[in-house]
Amino acid sequence: MASTNSNNKPVAGDVRPSQIIWSYGPGSLIDLQNISVIALGLQEWDKLPNWSQYHESILEPRLLGQVRRLLGRQVDELRVPPIASDILGSTTADKEGMPVSLFPRYYRCRACGALGSIDQGSSFTLKGAAPSNLRVEHESCPKSKSTGKKRNQRAVPARFLVACEHGHLSDFPWREFVHDGSTSCRQPLSFFEVGASLQTENLRVSCACNPKKSKSMAEAFRPGALNHLRCPGRHPHFGQQTTNSSCDGKLKPILLGATNVWFSKVLSALSLPTLNAPTTPVDKLTQAIVACADSLVDDTDDFTDLSEFEKIVRKKKRYELLRPENVGLPYEQVWEAVQQFYGPCESDPVKFEEHLKDEKPDVPESTGIKLPEWRALTSKQLPFRELSFEAEETACPEAFAHLLERVVLVRRLREVRALVGFTRLQAEDNMVEDPDYAPEVVPLTPEKPLWIPAVEIRGEGIFIRFNEEALNEWEKRPAVRLREEMIHTAYVDWRKARNRSPEGFPGIRYVLLHTFAHAMIRELSLACGYSAASIRERIYASTASDQEPMAGVLLYTASSDSDGTLGGLVELGKPENLNTLLTEGIKAMRICSSDPLCSDYNPTVADAVSLDVHLAACHACCYVSETSCEIGNILLDRALLTETLIGSDCAFFD
Repeated sequence: MASTNSNNKPVAGDVRPSQIIWSYGPGSLIDLQNISVIALGLQEWDKLPNWSQYHESILEPRLLGQVRRLLGRQVDELRVPPIASDILGSTTADKEGMPVSLFPRYYRCRACGALGSIDQGSSFTLKGAAPSNLRVEHESCPKSKSTGKKRNQRAVPARFLVACEHGHLSDFPWREFVHDGSTSCRQPLSFFEVGASLQTENLRVSCACNPKKSKSMAEAFRPGALNHLRCPGRHPHFGQQTTNSSCDGKLKPILLGATNVWFSKVLSALSLPTLNAPTTPVDKLTQAIVACADSLVDDTDDFTDLSEFEKIVRKKKRYELLRPENVGLPYEQVWEAVQQFYGPCESDPVKFEEHLKDEKPDVPESTGIKLPEWRALTSKQLPFRELSFEAEETACPEAFAHLLERVVLVRRLREVRALVGFTRLQAEDNMVEDPDYAPEVVPLTPEKPLWIPAVEIRGEGIFIRFNEEALNEWEKRPAVRLREEMIHTAYVDWRKARNRSPEGFPGIRYVLLHTFAHAMIRELSLACGYSAASIRERIYASTASDQEPMAGVLLYTASSDSDGTLGGLVELGKPENLNTLLTEGIKAMRICSSDPLCSDYNPTVADAVSLDVHLAACHACCYVSETSCEIGNILLDRALLTETLIGSDCAFFD
């Protein structure tokens, strides 16, 4: 996907659209064969001539509403990332793709060790045109001779960068580091290794002004080593010259391939079935207005008359459901119905939402992402037979009927994932939204975005609902309350050590469901034919008084290829198969190869910076792939599932 545009810039390489959402979105670094590049912001994507005209949009009103709440009402649509035209079989000579730029700008000659920038005036230049031949060369390297003539030598990217807590990223300040502060020296730099290994202690940099003096890169990683240097405030995905000189963030050195260079912030939603399916045009129109409620509230001021309303509905993808071809009514009747719902253009959006609740109490209101999904999965209207959501209820395994209330086979589902920003150094926290504590989310474009990249993924899954009465009794056990207090204390310490709000602990119910999901992912992957990394969890847990209680787990495959819809997972949800899988999955949690250390782990006595926010859990028994877990393998405790070496007082499954 890293490709070219009409300016005949060389193709850099290939990444999949789904990788743009999770790994290689705007602001991320991509290591290619000989060079390293950074994915540019959405402002450069809009300059792609063909894609800007023929881009593909994704319709998912619920997710778009959440995105607009976060990024602003100016966001019009969710777009599929640009794809190279040669992949699509296009005859056009212009190759589309995600625009990238060389970063870092500093390169090191492999022959002589010279360290320099590829910017103007440097002896390092970009060569080649084919993806496999793109490279940076050191012109006239003094240590390279061929037939008596000097020739260019290959250079490799400098592997050290600096970032700050505000998300800025820059080349490592090589000159300032060598000279212990600001300097006007522009003598050549050298980077070389000493010793047999490539540990940071053996990597040194020096300046030609004093070649006998060199500094070890290990010094850069000492606490406060770069405090005397000011962050240049640069977002290289906005453009190389974009800076914020007022940034007061502390510089921290990072390696080019480190995982903390880029953490994506992704919102996702499942496409839900149509509850109370409409049978007449009027019913369809009502359903469409409810689906577009969030957008209608935001665009109230723009709907001045019928002609303006028709113009906006025709133009904006998010109003596709309101078009006459979808509801079977002319624009005049659609406009009248919309006016009846939200009143005149100066009406109060809050009253509009209250009106919707009064008119359609059975339709999920704007209560976030998961509650409407929970209502669909627990609906009495099952089975559903729709293009994006096909599900039917099946019997609970007899041995677990007193603990589990419902099992639903989701034969077909559609998930839409949208990239709304990213962070550096620390991952964004999904447990609680607190801008005073959470790491700063870097936007994808310098201006407010009009669209954001998204992908739709299809798959299948199994939904398991826990018995609410059994859960309430279990939560009242003294041993469970003690366990909850231990992990809650560890959670607060862990968040405070990372300068985050101590709020957001989801409760012991979530820990139980989360651990159960991990146990089943590991067990299902052994039986269904899918890899464990291709099975994801979706936890529905809530006991708050302002919401209806939720206690369920959706385990599903969500892959951009055929690996997500092979039918193997749904087949295992049938009672005759699920009974064995539940028994074996929970039984596997009793003993861990790291016991007794795993069972006895107490995070409250560990160092707050290095502690893990779990109790009886580790890589050997409970951890799963990062692509499968919602919150990064924290809040786990297998002692809540079954008997362990510490006893059975907390076990939900007897």
